Amino acid sequence: MAIAQPTKTGGDDLDDYLELDPNLVASGSDVGSDDSDNEAEEGDEAELDVEGEGDRPVLERGTGMNEGVKRKASVDASDDPEESGGRVGAVEEGGEEEERKRRKKEKTKERKARRLAASAPSSAPTPPTHLSPDALLALLRTSLVSTHPALTPMEITDRLPPLTSLLAAPEHAAPDLPAASFEPLRRRVAGLLKKGGKIQKGRPRIVILCLSGLRCIEVMNNVKDLKGEAQVAKLFAKHIKAPEQKKFLESTPVSIAVGTPARVGMFLGDGTISVDKSTILLLDIGHQDSKTRTLLTMPEMRVELWKSVFAGPGRKALLDGGARIGAF
Repeated sequence: MAIAQPTKTGGDDLDDYLELDPNLVASGSDVGSDDSDNEAEEGDEAELDVEGEGDRPVLERGTGMNEGVKRKASVDASDDPEESGGRVGAVEEGGEEEERKRRKKEKTKERKARRLAASAPSSAPTPPTHLSPDALLALLRTSLVSTHPALTPMEITDRLPPLTSLLAAPEHAAPDLPAASFEPLRRRVAGLLKKGGKIQKGRPRIVILCLSGLRCIEVMNNVKDLKGEAQVAKLFAKHIKAPEQKKFLESTPVSIAVGTPARVGMFLGDGTISVDKSTILLLDIGHQDSKTRTLLTMPEMRVELWKSVFAGPGRKALLDGGARIGAF
């Protein structure tokens, strides 16, 4: 007869092939004090630590992955590669757009600064009306060399008007006025008209050269009340045709003629404008356009100046007639 063996009641004796219930271990039940219990408790602490990491993923206990691997796995699992790439591309594209806006703003500031500099009063100590013959000749030389850089020193001397043909500075002191003021020109014109004799047809006492038709009109409006009994002639294109201007000069006494280099040079060369020692040629070199160019620096105007007025038949008419040259 088999003898019944006594039932073991100890919770820490596993020799009878009984297994601990993991639910009891996870719930903190007191099952025993052996190594298995200690491992369970350590597992619980590890799980709590993972849950305390904020947005870090909570992985099941016993996977054997460290925190860095867990974090990377969570990011890889939650982020769509295409979505991520789109965000990076958007950031880069946004950065390029901001850079374009910054460059555009800088260019706008530079343009405004240039406009302000062009419209600001001239800081030159001597206004053009009071330039000495030597100073005016130096400006003419610079303009000629810029227009024809291949000229030799001898050719430059031959092209420049002689120093003796340049007007001396006025006797009155230069007025302390902004460069845009027409008062210096008015005083200059009034003084020169008083020194001349009788006004004749086809022989303007004062010929004024400007860099554009609009500038010619502006100058005319500021000197027309000084014309006396004679008239003011408009000698530029896109206003009156050349044949009509020629007829006007030949039939009308003109004290002041205002025009551009091309048209004035043409009339000097063909004899429509006759010249004598009372003729004055004034160059509007003090005025600047929106790009800070003057009669001596604007490419198309300075080409005509040195081609039509100070060269060929126009130059011969001026120098042979004894005309004098000044500036304002």
